[in-house]
Amino acid sequence: MSSSTQLECPQDQNSKPPPNRRRDKRQLSCNFCRHRKLKCDRRRPCAACTARGLTCSFPSPTSNPSRLSPSQSGPRLTLESLEDRVRSLEGLVLSTITAVRHQQAETGPASSSSEGLSPPGPHVSESGTMHRSAKGTSYVGSPHWAAIIDGISELKDHFDHIDGSQAPSELGQQPVSPSPEPLLLYSCTRPPPREQLISELPERSIVDRMVFQYFSEISILPLCILHPSTFLQQYESFWADPSTASIHWLGLLYSIMCLSVIFFLHSEQQTIGSVFKMRGSPFQPKYLEQMVHCLIGGDYIRGGPNVIETLIHYSLLEAFRQVDSEAGNWMVSGLTTQLAMRMGYHRDPCHFPEISCFEGEIRRRLWAMIHICDTTFSVLSGAPRVIAEGSWDTKPPRNLHNMDLDRNSTHLPDSRPGTELTPMSFSLARYQLSLSMGWLIDASISHGFRSPAERRHAESRLVDTWDTIPVWFKFTSFSECLSESPARVAQRLGITCLYNKMLIMLHRCNLLGSPPAERNPAAGEDADYEVYSRRTCIHAALQNLECLLLLEGEARPGG
Repeated sequence: MSSSTQLECPQDQNSKPPPNRRRDKRQLSCNFCRHRKLKCDRRRPCAACTARGLTCSFPSPTSNPSRLSPSQSGPRLTLESLEDRVRSLEGLVLSTITAVRHQQAETGPASSSSEGLSPPGPHVSESGTMHRSAKGTSYVGSPHWAAIIDGISELKDHFDHIDGSQAPSELGQQPVSPSPEPLLLYSCTRPPPREQLISELPERSIVDRMVFQYFSEISILPLCILHPSTFLQQYESFWADPSTASIHWLGLLYSIMCLSVIFFLHSEQQTIGSVFKMRGSPFQPKYLEQMVHCLIGGDYIRGGPNVIETLIHYSLLEAFRQVDSEAGNWMVSGLTTQLAMRMGYHRDPCHFPEISCFEGEIRRRLWAMIHICDTTFSVLSGAPRVIAEGSWDTKPPRNLHNMDLDRNSTHLPDSRPGTELTPMSFSLARYQLSLSMGWLIDASISHGFRSPAERRHAESRLVDTWDTIPVWFKFTSFSECLSESPARVAQRLGITCLYNKMLIMLHRCNLLGSPPAERNPAAGEDADYEVYSRRTCIHAALQNLECLLLLEGEARPGG
């Protein structure tokens, strides 16, 4: 008995509870259905979450941190080490800034005199930082933390490594999880895969006709945002192997097709009328949906090659298709402008040597078109514009022919004289008026022109701008345009109507007001100018009515 007791004592001392042999069941339902105890169909997303408009999430298969593989735990450890380094560098940067400010306060006069001898040129800290990747360019201003860390080579290498390892292998690849970005302009349905979007293209002969119309026949609105020879090279490569094209480039092709269909809806209905589908409105071509699907499938809100070009086309398409939707068109244009500024189009490419001269000139053309759209939709909607005065330094594009530009060129040719007509001439004239319209919109929305002196100064600026416009873009009478093409006449009318619109915006406040002598007898010297202001406003309005009557008559059948 005692021996048995002695044998049992050590066993009691070292006894442990039996291991739990119960294997945890794998959760197959989504988190919402499991919490609400609903029957989940286990789809991604499930029907229950879809019906409620909720985000459907499933537990990760490796939720235990101890079971993470080295390849999975590596990025986490790297991120933790980066967080520690950023915290330590934050205190170092703040202390350095304080010391530099203290030193500048002590040696201010000496440093300022030395700077006066050799003024520094633009550098990264003043111009911001431009990041280039497979997704395109991304710009951050100098106060942004990314611009500061970009100067620290060690952290920059770590961030580049993580960004490259987590980026999708292909630009056109759809994101695995829904993007937390704003859902503006996102359709309610999930975009189809890229292969299906490629299969929905018509035969090449029809697409060739549409591309030809875009570059050669839609001259009423020369966009000049695409270099023809460069796009045609990409176009041939696409038909040779469609699988190599990104979804962003495919969206650009669909946008070109949509513009061609809309501009030739009536004149070419018998030849290409079978390739678009009407849906209640005569200005809703079939391929508009495919273009939007390409934008969404490529996660356009993050930018990328050909995204800005496609969004500009989309803004114009919505403006032509929904003329009465002024607020919606303004929001679409504002989104395009903000994304362009996020990608650094508002900074001149000369600040960034990694951008080639060819790419830089195309970026200047794109920025000019973005500025035109921003001011135009701002006037149409009566809302403030997105581009603030002084927030950009991009130079105007040069007056060049398309053959003057080449992707492999190392320098740009000199701009041709303004008296030489090029495909960029109309865009440059329109851009000059857009620059004047920008500050006119800001003054009209903020405080207006409070005194006749301010109005005189503003009118002087408008007149100076109008004098720089070539004479072949100014409309005086229809008899002077009898030998010109309809597109050139439309350009004359558009430029002239825009200038008259700006005069109306400037002088309309005096149209119904009482003379200054009645308001203030001491202001009698301004009475003559305000009478002139009323006459100028009425004359500009009547001239615009004449232009609209002319357009209305020419737009009729047989006109």
